[in-house]
Amino acid sequence: MLKKFTKRLTLLTLGLIFLLHGHSLEAKPTKLKLDKTHSQVEFSVKHLGISKVGGKFLKFNTEVVWDEEDPSQSSIKGEIDVTSIDTGNKRRDNHLRSGDFFNAKKYPTITFESTSITASEDDEDEFVVSGKLTVKDVTKDITFRLEIVGQVKGPRGKTRTAMEAELKINRFDYNVKWDNKLKDGNLIVDETVKIEILTQFISK
Repeated sequence: MLKKFTKRLTLLTLGLIFLLHGHSLEAKPTKLKLDKTHSQVEFSVKHLGISKVGGKFLKFNTEVVWDEEDPSQSSIKGEIDVTSIDTGNKRRDNHLRSGDFFNAKKYPTITFESTSITASEDDEDEFVVSGKLTVKDVTKDITFRLEIVGQVKGPRGKTRTAMEAELKINRFDYNVKWDNKLKDGNLIVDETVKIEILTQFISK
């Protein structure tokens, strides 16, 4: 009788543990699908040393696997189609695609792959992302902050998550080295490029 009681008690205990912690046991990384119609990749660079000129890439994709319980198990991969660059000026766009800048015919894509993702100590919605950025024939380690700016159930019942990131790179580091200067020595196109990534993802 005592053995039967002990067995039932053990089963009941295991059942309670499962009910209380089942969500943690079942938690696993979620693959997020990029909603391209509500996402954009933009950049800006100083022109003539006095003002900024901006542009964007019309074609890009991002693969995100996100683990809310353990961000270190998350991963991010991104690819940009260099030929889709758009600054609102066809002549300038063609120049940027040329060998003076991206040489898009030979190097048609910019890629990024994360190597680590850690939670920020300052903000529970911010994460520090490190990874490999490849532009043309150069791959370098970069680190930037990623923020989850919002999450909501969409009208069709799927979860939508908005993520934003901002970083600066030196284009000379990636052999994007058109360096014509003004008489005062200022570069016509500055070497520092600011990149802003605004994305929205869909998950079940």
